[in-house]
Amino acid sequence: MSDLADLEQRAKADGAAAMALAEARLFGDFGPPDRVGAYEAVKQSAALGFEDGRRAWVYLTAAGIGREPDPDAARLMLAELAKEDRFAALQLAFLDHLTCEKKVAEAKPQVISEDPYIALYPGLFSAAECRYLTILGTPWLEKASILSTEGESKFDEARDAFAAHIPPVAEDLVVQAVNRTIAKATGTNPGWGEPLNILRYVSGQQYKPHHDGTGSDNVTPGITPRSSGSTTGSKAAKPIFRR
Repeated sequence: MSDLADLEQRAKADGAAAMALAEARLFGDFGPPDRVGAYEAVKQSAALGFEDGRRAWVYLTAAGIGREPDPDAARLMLAELAKEDRFAALQLAFLDHLTCEKKVAEAKPQVISEDPYIALYPGLFSAAECRYLTILGTPWLEKASILSTEGESKFDEARDAFAAHIPPVAEDLVVQAVNRTIAKATGTNPGWGEPLNILRYVSGQQYKPHHDGTGSDNVTPGITPRSSGSTTGSKAAKPIFRR
C-alpha cells in the first residue's frame, strides 16, 4: 500500500490522520495541490471530533479554501465551537476588539522612499493584536533558515534568529483579518501573500544584508542572495508596520 493510500485509509477513523491528509493535499505532498480534497479531509477530521480539525473547518470556511468563502457561517461555527473550546472562545471574544481593518481604511502612510517604494504605517496594529500573534506563533518558533542560491533551505550564520509561519489550516479569523489588513495596505490580494511569518530576535541576534529572493539577476557584488522563504525577486512595495 502506498503512503497516500495508507494515510487515506487511516483518515477514515483517525482525526489526526485526516488532518495530516488535509495538509498533504493542500501542499501537494502526493501530487498537485488539491484544495477541495484538503477541505473534505478537514471536514472528516472535524466529524471525528479532532480539535485541530474542528478549528480548521472554521478557518477554511471563512477563507474559502476548497469552497466558496463564507465568513458569516464561519463566525457562527466558531461561536458554536466556543461553547466547549477555550481557544475558540478567546478568539471569538477578541474578534470584537480588532481595530486593524478600520485603521488601514483611514491610514495615511508615511512614504520613506519613492524608488524603491517604502512606506511606514505607524500604529496600524494594536499592542493587543501584536500580542495575540506572538502567543499564537510561539509554539511554531524554530531556528530561522535561509534559501540558498540553489533554492535549498539551510541554516547559516548570516541569520540566527527564530521564525515561525502560521499555516493555512491554523490561520484563524484574527490572522485572516491581519492578512486582509496587510493586503489592503500594499494594494494586493490576501491570497497572494506567503503564510504570516512571526520573527523573534533576542539581544545580539541578526539577519545580515541579503536579497529577499533568488536568481542570477538578483545578486549584488559582496552580498549573497538569501531569503526567508520567498521565491520571488524584488518587491513592488515594501511596507513597514509599527505599532
